[in-house]
Amino acid sequence: MEPRIIKTEEQYRRYLDAVARLAANDPDADSNEGVRLELLAKLVEDYEKARFHFAQPDPLKRYSSEWNSRGCAKRTLRIYWGAKTEPPKFWRARGR
Repeated sequence: MEPRIIKTEEQYRRYLDAVARLAANDPDADSNEGVRLELLAKLVEDYEKARFHFAQPDPLKRYSSEWNSRGCAKRTLRIYWGAKTEPPKFWRARGR
């Protein structure tokens, strides 16, 4: 199989299988298999970036859920931030 830009789901699946097979062998980066693995992985990565759109995680939601799961109150968090009235910088940047 000659590596080409991935245009179909079928090509994507074949290249993904080839990447898995080559990665299982753990070839040296300078070997023919290593160069082929790098090329196929790059083609798969480019296809995934163009085809699948992943939302960036919201840091505020992540930290809020973690704080809530640990039972932290805003009062407790202020101790770590060192200010009672000023929210952290990443909240101000988001307009909160």
